[in-house]
Amino acid sequence: KILTMIPTEEEKQKIQEAQLANPDVPLGSAEQFLLTLSSISELSARLHLWAFKMDYESTEKEVAEPLLDLKEGIDQLENNKTLGFILSTLLAIGNFLNGTNAKAFELSYLEKVPEVKDTVHKQSLLHHVCTMVVENFPDSSDLYSEIGAITRFHSFLLFMGHPPYAIREVNINRFCRIISEFALEYRTTRERVLQQKQKRANHRERNKTRGKMITDTDDEDDIESGKFSGSSPATPSQPQGLSYAEDAAEHENMKAVLKTSSPAVEDVTPVLGVRTRSRASRGSTGSWNMGTDESPSVTDDAADEIMDRIVKSATQVPSQRVVPRERKRSRANRKS
Repeated sequence: KILTMIPTEEEKQKIQEAQLANPDVPLGSAEQFLLTLSSISELSARLHLWAFKMDYESTEKEVAEPLLDLKEGIDQLENNKTLGFILSTLLAIGNFLNGTNAKAFELSYLEKVPEVKDTVHKQSLLHHVCTMVVENFPDSSDLYSEIGAITRFHSFLLFMGHPPYAIREVNINRFCRIISEFALEYRTTRERVLQQKQKRANHRERNKTRGKMITDTDDEDDIESGKFSGSSPATPSQPQGLSYAEDAAEHENMKAVLKTSSPAVEDVTPVLGVRTRSRASRGSTGSWNMGTDESPSVTDDAADEIMDRIVKSATQVPSQRVVPRERKRSRANRKS
């Protein structure tokens, strides 16, 4: 701002003339400030030097960062193994397809690699290059994350094989754009190839177990089923549906009845054999009195209860219809 306030020679001369014409009248603050500035020798050069000193750090950073990027980009591309793998694979594919024995190719050819596709699967040439690099060089990277600082330099172009006369015609922006776009396309294609490989590996793992059943055996269920069926614990349990649950509940009720009437069960066996008698043997009471002498009332009640439960379990059939269907009357029998 002070540089814009420096008075010109004309302004300085007018202030001095006014001061000589009226020596008793003091100058104003603005005129006095301009007169003081004009009295300093080489004020403009001193102010420029002062401004340059204040802006030196930011200016140095603006100049040094591109140079640092230039040096870093050169080192990255010269020491990058993935770029060498890609260029060598692409050169081998080009020589095989064209039937030639070229030693190198121009970097502008990298722009056409994503556009060239095969006639069978419609995959780009970059896809096939990426597949071959991933299979043959598993330690390679995605290239894009390793070349953050890319710029042009004459010695680097000479290192890449450019002739000296063509270096002057190379555009730095186009060179950086070619390398950057190709690296981005390669990274995207590499991620897609790795995903496809992972899917194929998972598919192979699933095919190994296809058609096989996973069977889990529960020892406790086997033991319980062995208790209910009266067989060994190793017998596989049957599927427990609704009918099975009803049978199990009936079985438990029968066991409870048998336990409560255990003193009389021993005497029930001959009685059961005698109850199925014919009419002719109704008069003989010898065999009947043999099992009912001690406790006839208890034995009869237990036997009747057991017989009732057996009859119910044998004759119980789930009814399909709760409400009986009414028979439709014929219209021929109608009175009206």
